[in-house]
Amino acid sequence: MKNNEARLFIATSPNEKTDEARKYSEIKFITELKHNYSNKKEDRIYLHNKGQTTSITTGITQSLTVSIDFDNSIDSHHYLLSLLLGSIETLNNQYIRIEIPTISKNKDSKYVIVQGKATINFKNHLPSGNADETQKLSFDILPQDYIWEVKESA
Repeated sequence: MKNNEARLFIATSPNEKTDEARKYSEIKFITELKHNYSNKKEDRIYLHNKGQTTSITTGITQSLTVSIDFDNSIDSHHYLLSLLLGSIETLNNQYIRIEIPTISKNKDSKYVIVQGKATINFKNHLPSGNADETQKLSFDILPQDYIWEVKESA
């Protein structure tokens, strides 16, 4: 890993109980990795029996936009393709991990690890066209359950 480069991983066995068994595979050839954040609040009113209502204010939403140059020989890319071509129900309950380098004067190359359950939303399908053209894949990663672990590592 370069000093200033974040790395993104996806679990290729997300139904396992431990991180070791989930088999995280690095998503390589990332051309875009962007954090999307919105603090736009929206009030929603839900009607119930006997004229009662409940008001819920939705709050902050965030996601991660990812674009990659697709290479089917990489495990993580092959797994993403299987998600794209598989059942829509498999897009939930995926596990991702992001390693972000910290800015520190320490000689140890410390980084922050953020990991948790996510939903994958594909923005495009693999385009058809020139056989020599680099295939691109774009998708959003949405946090699920908001039970994400953040830890620092050396």
